[in-house]
Amino acid sequence: MQFKAQLPVAVGKLWQPLPYEYVRETLEELCSLSGQLEWNLADLGANRPTFKVLGTQEKHAIDFKNSKTVVFENPEWWEVLEIETFLDIGASQIERIVSSHRELSAEDSLSLLMRSLSDLFEGYLYDLALVSNLARPGSIGLFDGYVSIEEHTIRRTEPFTSWHFYEAAHVAKKSGWPMLTDLPIFEVWKWAESINGLSRGFSSSAIGRSLNALTHLTSLESRQPFILFWVLMGLEALYVQERGGVMEQLREKVNTLLGAPKMHKKKFARMYDLRSRLIHGQLDFSSAYSMVEGPKDDRFHQELGEATEFATALLLATIQQLVKRGWRELRFPYSVDGSA
Repeated sequence: MQFKAQLPVAVGKLWQPLPYEYVRETLEELCSLSGQLEWNLADLGANRPTFKVLGTQEKHAIDFKNSKTVVFENPEWWEVLEIETFLDIGASQIERIVSSHRELSAEDSLSLLMRSLSDLFEGYLYDLALVSNLARPGSIGLFDGYVSIEEHTIRRTEPFTSWHFYEAAHVAKKSGWPMLTDLPIFEVWKWAESINGLSRGFSSSAIGRSLNALTHLTSLESRQPFILFWVLMGLEALYVQERGGVMEQLREKVNTLLGAPKMHKKKFARMYDLRSRLIHGQLDFSSAYSMVEGPKDDRFHQELGEATEFATALLLATIQQLVKRGWRELRFPYSVDGSA
């Protein structure tokens, strides 16, 4: 059974501030991985999807057999990444659903199975977008796309924003720390596949929690200050093992792994002071529906943005180091040397 997705990837300057060439190179790298990346789709075993970027005429309109037509307006603003895979749906899968839902007809049971597999397929699309941004921060941002099953059923995919990853990479490059690099997407995917989390469900490790925390930066519905909270949650999952001195633990261990530039010491303090004052109700902010803007509101959002960008850069750099070293956890043992 054919599963296919068409995902608009932002390339226009209005939505994607990175150079077109950088985004295009990322898409070309994905296309080169056709038939190589393994997706473990439930009990259907390993699956290897194919990737291609639609041509100019193809992305103007995509026709389906059920007479629906998807029109990607303003095609100069994006490239359309097509992802396709085939699943061998056997009688055993259908029988399992039927036996679990005896109140349903065979047709409804099959529909339920298709929905379940479609959910799983869609989850892997978002995993792929996140992994691409771990490999090349800020490179893949998705608009609303579509998933089809046998070119009949269409379901809409949610946008995936890479703006926070881009901002973090921009800040890191401007200040010179932490160091972010481009990694092979295949290498990051293989590393992430071995960790519970993302579309595979609940996390079961510190790294799984940090990856799941990052996913909350990719939704257009995510808002400050919750974005900062999610990023710090991801960092503390990796670095903090004791209850006391959380900021000191994070700073010391980050410096051990990523280097210790003295100029950034105050950023840790400002980041945690801001979070603490927010959580404990000691910081003024506007209402959810306030239309009044001014210097205080601008300063509030600027401070939040700077803290979030710094924290996100630290989390991205940490995960890149874990991928490079092939690590599945961070441990910081203490040692005492009493030699003279």
